[in-house]
Amino acid sequence: MRELFYIIDSTQRIAGVCPCCGEIFQLSEAKFIFPRKNPPKSELSAIYKQMKETDVMEEKLYGREVRLERFNERVEGEYQDLRDKALKKGRRSAKRKLKKMDSHFSGRGFDPQDVKIIFDPVEFVIFNRLNDGLNPVDKVIFYGDEPKSRRQENVMKSIESILEKGAFEFSVLRISDSGELLEI
Repeated sequence: MRELFYIIDSTQRIAGVCPCCGEIFQLSEAKFIFPRKNPPKSELSAIYKQMKETDVMEEKLYGREVRLERFNERVEGEYQDLRDKALKKGRRSAKRKLKKMDSHFSGRGFDPQDVKIIFDPVEFVIFNRLNDGLNPVDKVIFYGDEPKSRRQENVMKSIESILEKGAFEFSVLRISDSGELLEI
């Protein structure tokens, strides 16, 4: 019997760390739980039923997620189609209005939105098909009045000579919303 008291007394000197909360405890404070060999049938069936219900709920949620994603894709596609149609309709309307206002370029087959004004040494530069959106720019046209002086004529010949030699560089610069100059 004396040995039993010695064992109980020695358990008070053994410490452990709780795996859940990390708190230190003495072995004498611990409660030993010995599980039964098999839970009763009612517990097993309850656990199985709960697992089955969880699986069914997960399947339902997954199915709803898939349907929601398909719906969102369809709505996004319809929205994009409507937006594209509205954009095309707006461009056509703007071109009709520009043609009424400007028969000078429109009458010659140029889209007025492709015309950029630079005034000197050439009045206009036309980037054919710039605002078409479907085709790339196929040609750049320098457009202006006939030279009225010898000086203007020399400038035009100089521009023509540079273009024929290909001794020029072309770049497009844009200004961002923040005011930063961007080269495209």
